[in-house]
Amino acid sequence: TLQRCLVKLMQAILESERSHKRESSARVEATLFSIFSLSLEHLGFLVGFFVFSLLMGYLSLITPMGLGVREGVLTFGLSKLIPLSMAGFLSIYTRFALMLSELLFLIFSVLLFKIKALNKKVNYISKHFYELGLLCFIFIYNLYFIITTFLRHDNFYTGRFDLGNMDQVVWNTINGRIFQFTNPDGVNVMSRLSFHADFLLIFLSPLYLIWNNPKILLLIQTLAISVGAIFIYLIAKLILKNKKLALLFSFIFLLNPALQFVNLYDFHAVAFSTTFLLAASFYLIRKNIPLMLIFLFLAGITKEQIWLIVGLFGCLLAIKSYFCKKRVNANIAIGLILAFFSFSFFYYLVNFAMPLARGGEEHFALSYYSEFGESPKSIIQNVILSPDKVVETVFQKEKIDYLFQIFGPLGFLSFVSPGFLIFTIPDFLIKLLSQNKQLYQIYYQYSASVTPFVFISAIYSISYLIKKMPKMHNFLVIYLLFWSLYTAYLFGPLPGARKPNIDMYIKQQEDKLEIKKVLSIIPNESSISASNSLGAHLMHRQNIFTAPIATESADFVVLLLRSPNKDLHLINNLKQNINYKIKVEEKSIILFEKNR
Repeated sequence: TLQRCLVKLMQAILESERSHKRESSARVEATLFSIFSLSLEHLGFLVGFFVFSLLMGYLSLITPMGLGVREGVLTFGLSKLIPLSMAGFLSIYTRFALMLSELLFLIFSVLLFKIKALNKKVNYISKHFYELGLLCFIFIYNLYFIITTFLRHDNFYTGRFDLGNMDQVVWNTINGRIFQFTNPDGVNVMSRLSFHADFLLIFLSPLYLIWNNPKILLLIQTLAISVGAIFIYLIAKLILKNKKLALLFSFIFLLNPALQFVNLYDFHAVAFSTTFLLAASFYLIRKNIPLMLIFLFLAGITKEQIWLIVGLFGCLLAIKSYFCKKRVNANIAIGLILAFFSFSFFYYLVNFAMPLARGGEEHFALSYYSEFGESPKSIIQNVILSPDKVVETVFQKEKIDYLFQIFGPLGFLSFVSPGFLIFTIPDFLIKLLSQNKQLYQIYYQYSASVTPFVFISAIYSISYLIKKMPKMHNFLVIYLLFWSLYTAYLFGPLPGARKPNIDMYIKQQEDKLEIKKVLSIIPNESSISASNSLGAHLMHRQNIFTAPIATESADFVVLLLRSPNKDLHLINNLKQNINYKIKVEEKSIILFEKNR
């Protein structure tokens, strides 16, 4: 039997409606359910009939009365067993019951699918937790330094030296004047090779087809430097067999003050050498010689002196291959050829190509080593024969401070296993024997090529210490974190450091839009003599000079007035010069135009 609740339910509803009409305040006392009998012989018929009604519903359209064909068929069939009103109500009830069950099934299916997908994501995250952490560090690094370098440029903290020089070389190259720029110290157009052999700028020139703006150089430099963290992670994971320590080294790498200042100080091709040399080191360790050679070539074309490091890679490859249990003669040959080519090419660049590009003059940087000699040959000879002078020159307080800033972020652990520090010898000799103070400061680009090997040596040092003293693992993690955070505070440029480099945020050029508007009225074909801080915004022309150079001959002279007395003498001279007239004079900028 089946319960006959529906009959009494309908009767109760009708009775309550009649009662409500008679007395609105009356309350429905109760709804009674009754049971009607149903013979089991009808069960098979009803099941088949219900399926038949579904089929008719799928094959038909909605009727004008609003009830579906399925409900009409059900009502007609059930009216043979129960009253017509109850049959209609029951058919509609089944419609809603089916809709509810389908909705519940759909919700359950979606939730089940979502749970499976969520489980896959959770499993993926747990499996690649440290790699995702690395990507988060890289993202945060890029976000901060892209915004910061862009703001630095927008607020005229970049300059002709050096973003402007690089910008003009890239712009000239994409316009058919390959590797040319205006002499920063004169008025003639010359090859960039007269200063540096950073041929990577040629390969970067197609970027200007995407965005003809020096900001794209700042963008690609930040991206390239941050990729170095990936190779630090891969090297550390390969050597230490520990993802946690590998992630820690990547974090310390991105927090390294020397690296961050390389990123901040305008744009330099040599900044790319950090990542290229890390990649070359990784593939050397993995014994993937073809990829190692590719990255060594890319590193070499960032600056002439990097070829000395490339030559040392060749020497190391040849020596390791010679003493390997399974001697690989091909690698010995590749190493020797690489070393010979790299050292020879460096010698050719410094002694022939670069002086020739300067019109026969010696390389300008030789003056930094005048106390050792006048020519490369005499300098090398005196360095070898005068060890007392070398020691006296190297162990000056400022240079010791520089070494502290380089090795401090890793707690000086690089010296425990200093094998890879052999690659820093050329750069350290160039810097520590120099009289140019900029070379032994971390605030410029000059530490770019030593940073990779300081980190790789520290990784090997940690590996050695853990093997000797396994219980020191946690102590070493704390030790590295302490020195990293401490040196970031002492020397770093980030907010919260002792001397943060955040002028681009807190000392913005208030009238920068007006300044850019003044610069925009200068024709691109005109020659300009400009302040260094304006130079980086005016380099897309063939002739641009750094004031006070060419202030008697340039078509325009434009000066940024950041302080009341800045360039005051030059401005007074130009105001009295009958060949020039004031085109625009604002609070922070003055533009002179040559009379025609």
